[in-house]
Amino acid sequence: MTPDRLALVKRIQKLLALGTRNSNPAEASAALAKAQALMAEHKVSAIELATITQAHSRAQASLRPPMWQCHLAEQIVQGFGVERVLDRAPDGRTVWCFIGADYRVAIAVYAYDVLGRQCRTATRAFMAKVRVRKQGRRGKVAEEYALGFVISACKLLAKIAPPAEDERAALAQYMAGLQLTKAKPKATSTQLGKAALHGMMDGKQADLHHGTPGEAKPVLPTQTLALRCAS
Repeated sequence: MTPDRLALVKRIQKLLALGTRNSNPAEASAALAKAQALMAEHKVSAIELATITQAHSRAQASLRPPMWQCHLAEQIVQGFGVERVLDRAPDGRTVWCFIGADYRVAIAVYAYDVLGRQCRTATRAFMAKVRVRKQGRRGKVAEEYALGFVISACKLLAKIAPPAEDERAALAQYMAGLQLTKAKPKATSTQLGKAALHGMMDGKQADLHHGTPGEAKPVLPTQTLALRCAS
C-alpha cells in the first residue's frame, strides 16, 4: 500500500470511528456519509479498512455456559465471519470474546449483547408467570425457554460476505497466538417442550435496531451492518 493510499485508509478509519462512537446522531451520520463517499470514490474495500481485533461482550458467561448462549454465539460466528472464545475480562468476569476484522467484531458484539439482554429480560418475565416450585426444575424451564427465544431471534441475523483469503489468513495468525478456552455447554434435552415453544414465539419480537430500554443505540456503518428487523 502506497503512503498516499495508507493516509486515505487512515482518514476513512477515523471517519468510521467517529460515526460509530459519536453520541450525536447528526455528526455520526455526516461522518459515515463522508467515509462511504471516499470509499466509493477511491474504490476502498472494507478489507483494506479492517484490522484484526477482539472485543468482549458486556454480559457475564461461565466456563459452562447455558446452551442458549452457545447457540447465539455460534450463529453470530457463522453469520459475521468472526471467531469466539471464552475469556477473562479486566474486571475478572468470564465473558464471550469475539475476534476478527474490526468492523465484523463491532457488529458481532452489538448483536450478542442486544439479543442476549432481550433474551434474559424475556426469560425473567416468562418465569414470573410460570408455576414451577422446584428450584432445579425452574432452572431447566428457564434454559429451555431461553434457547427457544434465541432460536427465533437469530433469524434476525443476515449473513454478510465471508472473509477474503487474506483476512482469513490474518485471523488464523492472530488466533494462533491466543490461549483458547473451550466452552463446555450445560447439558440440555434434545426434546424441547412447551417452554421452548413459548420462547420461540416471544423471540419473534426481538429487535436488533432498538436494543432494550435505556441502552445506547450505536450507529454502525451501513455498508457493513447486515442486520434486519423481522417483517
